[in-house]
Amino acid sequence: MINQDVMEGVVKTAVLFLLGIFLYTRVTSGVVSYYINERFFTLTLVAGLGFLLLAAGYLRQWVLGGEADHNHDHEHHHDHDHSLSWVGVLIVMLPLLLGWLVPPRPLGATAVSNREINFGTDPIKP
Repeated sequence: MINQDVMEGVVKTAVLFLLGIFLYTRVTSGVVSYYINERFFTLTLVAGLGFLLLAAGYLRQWVLGGEADHNHDHEHHHDHDHSLSWVGVLIVMLPLLLGWLVPPRPLGATAVSNREINFGTDPIKP
């Protein structure tokens, strides 16, 4: 039987790694330009690399055993829980699943010309 802490570490590492790879590939392939302005490419790339660094940190902690440097005298158990919830994993994985399952396409000219927001009978134009 797999330990709960080990399973959470594996899931956290995998999700962070997949998020990092997803953002990195979207920026390097230029597909991210379908969704956001060019000026945010660097920010998206930094976020992807940050997710990869976090995954590497979790992997390092998991491989080295994480508790080796925690033998000093103070309490780490506060009034809250750090366990992983499956709802949280689903919320984080949903953009990944949609990003890989739905093929990316640029918006057409009809999307640009139809910029009004309709809340009922009267459209609101920007």
